[in-house]
Amino acid sequence: FKPNSGKVVIANPGGAWTWGGSPIYNPADGKFHLFFSYMQNGCGLLHYQTNSVVKHAVAPAPYGPWKILPKPALEPRQLGRFWDSGAIHGPEIHFDKSSKIYLLFYMGTTLEKPKKRPNCYKNSNAKLVDLSSTRRIGLAWSHSIEEGKEEWKRFERPILSPSKPNGWDSS
Repeated sequence: FKPNSGKVVIANPGGAWTWGGSPIYNPADGKFHLFFSYMQNGCGLLHYQTNSVVKHAVAPAPYGPWKILPKPALEPRQLGRFWDSGAIHGPEIHFDKSSKIYLLFYMGTTLEKPKKRPNCYKNSNAKLVDLSSTRRIGLAWSHSIEEGKEEWKRFERPILSPSKPNGWDSS
């Protein structure tokens, strides 16, 4: 957003569907950082449970201009092996002053079948995979969010799960 212009400037070559965003100021580099959901493979928001990753954008001021870093900050882990193998979505970034660690909370889904993510560039009618009962909340952490210095680690298990599989609170 440029003051008095009503415009937000984000460099996003090729365009993509995005969702939400969690901003934070980093005094170490004097920049503003934004973590947001980004749909891959040309898919829209309805494929968020299979094609969403967390992207990271950086700007010198809250109104931009924003530069989206090429590599995802956090992406799904190996298919079929981890609880967050389907998608990483809805990030929320915080800084813990006592430990001096950045905390990135996120929603993860499990993808076992199909064994690969839909590619909406190749198939604009790609079938949605309903994974609503696999959504869990995870936590990743990094000592830095500076461009080129972030190194996210995460717990092997979710930090918040439904009380029972396919129960009323499973999604």
